[in-house]
Amino acid sequence: MSLSNAPDLFKKAMTESSADFGTITSPFVFEAVIRHSLSPIDLAGYSRIQADVKEVATPAWMKLFDVSVSRWYSSPSAPH
Repeated sequence: MSLSNAPDLFKKAMTESSADFGTITSPFVFEAVIRHSLSPIDLAGYSRIQADVKEVATPAWMKLFDVSVSRWYSSPSAPH
């Protein structure tokens, strides 16, 4: 998937999916951290996109997460 305007691509992908959360990651972070820490199945969720930011055009990695926030976050208890 490639589009010159990564923010627009990200917004469109979030709107058209059931994702609750998404991220765009630099090639450095993807290669140094993500690629080495995830299983091949988890890596399959990342899409390589083209990000044009200011005067720089660079590849980037996008992933949408469709896990409900309520499954991993619980709000603090209300004061009594």
